[in-house]
Amino acid sequence: MDRDQILEQLEAFELELCTEHLQHLVGLKEEINSAPIYEKYPELFSIDNVKECKKLVETTSGLEKRKNLYLLGSLIGSFMSEPLKELSDERDTFEAKAVVAVDGKDVPFRQIGIMISNEPKHSERKRLFELSLDIKKKMEAYDKKMLEEEWKLAKKTGFPDYTSIFSYVKDTDYDKMAVQMRKFLVDTDALFTKLIETEMGKIGVPTEDAAGYDISFWIRNPKFDPYFKKEQLAPSLKETLRGLGFDLDKQDNIKVDIEDRPGKVPRAFCMPLRIPEEVHLVIKPSGGQNDYKSMYHECGHSEHYANSSADLPFEFKHMGSHCVSETYAFTFEHIIMTEEWLSHHTKMDAATRREFLEFDMTVKLFFLRRYATKLLYELKLHCGDLTRIGGDFEPVKGKKGKEAKYKDMSECYCDMLSKACKVKIHPINWASDVDGGYYSADYLRAWMLEVQLQQHMRKSYGKDWMHKTAAGDFLLKLWKDANKPTPLELAKAFGYDTIDMGIMTEEVIEFFGRK
Repeated sequence: MDRDQILEQLEAFELELCTEHLQHLVGLKEEINSAPIYEKYPELFSIDNVKECKKLVETTSGLEKRKNLYLLGSLIGSFMSEPLKELSDERDTFEAKAVVAVDGKDVPFRQIGIMISNEPKHSERKRLFELSLDIKKKMEAYDKKMLEEEWKLAKKTGFPDYTSIFSYVKDTDYDKMAVQMRKFLVDTDALFTKLIETEMGKIGVPTEDAAGYDISFWIRNPKFDPYFKKEQLAPSLKETLRGLGFDLDKQDNIKVDIEDRPGKVPRAFCMPLRIPEEVHLVIKPSGGQNDYKSMYHECGHSEHYANSSADLPFEFKHMGSHCVSETYAFTFEHIIMTEEWLSHHTKMDAATRREFLEFDMTVKLFFLRRYATKLLYELKLHCGDLTRIGGDFEPVKGKKGKEAKYKDMSECYCDMLSKACKVKIHPINWASDVDGGYYSADYLRAWMLEVQLQQHMRKSYGKDWMHKTAAGDFLLKLWKDANKPTPLELAKAFGYDTIDMGIMTEEVIEFFGRK
């Protein structure tokens, strides 16, 4: 197939596949059936297409090379997904149909996480988590099998291994990022240890007894529910957008789904079926400030895609670096973490606002440390490195000076994530808590870019920039280019020459230093 044929088929295939996934994720289809969609495009998923596109990358330059690189990344993703289509469908359908017996009633597995996050008793959270373990073990088997198959497929692409593929197509030096992540973890370790001890104390759980399910309840934090009412979620978002000069009610290309369906996935998401013509913003509210963060985050994605130029090539609209759109998503999510937004949109007094902002920055630091460690873990996972790490996240020596080893990747996952989060993280998710294509690194770079963008907005439009139409005009200029810019080009648009994790360390240290 020539390049035009590949692109034409890929565009049609992705529209059909995303539509199928959308119907399943919003709870309108219990079963997901992507296999017939793959079967309609048998010539698209050949290794010859991958190799031909790689040649195009190597023989072109400028924006043409960038389009070819984005296309190559998408082709490789499809090439590696096609052989796993039945297994993936089976896994997702199993998850959607799975139920947990709780006190004589069958509860959808996808509801258990929401129940845990709303459960005030530590013992009950633990019980609910343990009741779901049998299902998690079955999902672990699916995810382990899919990882093993992905590693085999990666070698067929002509790249040495899984990591090399994404380092090439995303133009990212993961080893260099790993050095930054280790430094960040060490530099914030003492601060976070004190913070999490205090926060776990607030929910009545000693740190030594705390686990991942306690973190879910802590993050949910019902104390602030009176200020983040469910019925005000959509109105507050619309008012915020109006402050920037956008009217969500008149943006017909953004389809908002806030309905509560039994089979709907609990996590919020944005699904751009056609950019900019049809963008779906989906959320299943569970209560409180978490709903607001999720809704605003996905709105950042939605506004980005819905305001992209229709004239852009398909590669720049539907492909490219994920961290570009994640930058805008985090920017919108963190709007509610500002004194200016809180004082305008909630009835919090000054003391409560300060308490909320301190809580929220602690949550942000938790996620930063979690994802920094996830990246380090995924780098070990994808090359089978079982070398044990110490408190500084560097290899430790065992007997006779040899490097100490973990018994398997589940122990590695449990130890690394527990060290970073300061609570016990269960090993069961070692294969499921993995972001395909090193999306964890995209998140991390987006967090860095978000801080740069926030600083630019405050400097250019004031601390209350989210209430200025001029700030909205600036965002519109950025959004027109969709995913065309590289992360470094975004940083330069914000007035920075580099993207470095040091900016995150500075943000949290400076914030808590003001206390």
